Amino acid sequence: MRCNLAVVYAWTGQNDLAIAELDKLIDRPAGEGAVFQPTHGDLRLNFFWDSLRNDPRFEALVQRPAPTDTH
Repeated sequence: MRCNLAVVYAWTGQNDLAIAELDKLIDRPAGEGAVFQPTHGDLRLNFFWDSLRNDPRFEALVQRPAPTDTH
């Protein structure tokens, strides 16, 4: 649900809110209770995030180390 909210925020120009939601999601291992969990690759390549690409905070999210799977 949070990822869908982040997409809506990004598409409607609410970059602060989109990045805040992504910040909560990006450090969680994939499949941890989310239907659509953004990965680092997703942030780099998916057009959903195009409106955020010039924001240094978004770039900082992309540059974070990917979480390790704890399962």
